[in-house]
Parts: sequence; C-alpha cells; structure tokens
Amino acid sequence: MLFRSGIAILYITHDIASARYLADTIAVMYAGQVVESGPAQQVTDDPAHPYTELLLSAAPDPERAGPPVLAAKGTPPSLVSPPPGCRFHPRCPHAMAICAERAPGDFDVAPGHAAACWLHASDLDPAQARAITRPSAGQPASARSPVPEPGEEARLNTDIPPQASS
Repeated sequence: MLFRSGIAILYITHDIASARYLADTIAVMYAGQVVESGPAQQVTDDPAHPYTELLLSAAPDPERAGPPVLAAKGTPPSLVSPPPGCRFHPRCPHAMAICAERAPGDFDVAPGHAAACWLHASDLDPAQARAITRPSAGQPASARSPVPEPGEEARLNTDIPPQASS
C-alpha cells in the first residue's frame, strides 16, 4: 500500500511484533549491524537470527501461558570496542567457536530473506561449530575454556542471577 502511494516510512522500534503490521520489509539490527532482513511476515514467522528470536520472545503473546523465557544473558556490547566476531555471540544461546572469531556474512535463508549468522553456514568444520560454554554463576570467566570439548553441551551465561518470582 505504501509503495503504491509513493510513501516511505522508517520505523525504528524494539517492538518487532508491531513492525510486522507497519512494514513490508524488516531489517533487524544489533549493535549497529543488520543481522537479519527480509519480508516482514517471513522475518517474524520464521526468524533466522537468534537476536530476532529474542525480540519476538519479548513481545506480548496472548497465547503464551507464562512470561516469556528470554535466553540471552549479559549486557549489550560496547559500540566503541565491540567484541571480535559476531557482536551477539557473548549473549547468544547458540554461539559457536567461529562466532567469537569472525563476523558472519549474510546467508540467504529464503528468497529475499538473509541472516548474518553462522548457524546457516553449511561448510563449518567441527572445531568451528563447537558450542561456546559460559562460566557458571560465581565462577570467573577464565575458569572455563571458551570452547567445550566435543559432546559437551553449551551453557547459557549465568553471570546474572535469576530474578526472584513475586
């Protein structure tokens, strides 16, 4: 509709659910970089980047029984001195060794839908694809290897204690 009218709107929000209804195309940014882009319905129905999934899980959903379960922990990165590799890897529940080493390019996940995420790479070797572990609560980051042994499951960052239920 907007295209036929010759009108363009740049809508900036963390409320990705509302963007779906106002936009034909969505570009999701994290720490100053586009991490996913594509047709609005496709990006919201079938997100291809963990940060997009996080944004969607934070949106109100009348069908969800309880509060959203947010998987990312920690704080956003410094934009002055960003982490190496993918800027989302310190908070990503799916982070792999390569995520901490190199920033991903855009991977086409569907026609017109791209995501900057190593999860969509088909040519990673086993060392690159190993999950990153996070230190346990109360354990310094240096106490654990950043790359787990084969077969060891990835653990989310637990440096932030869970909030008490009321």
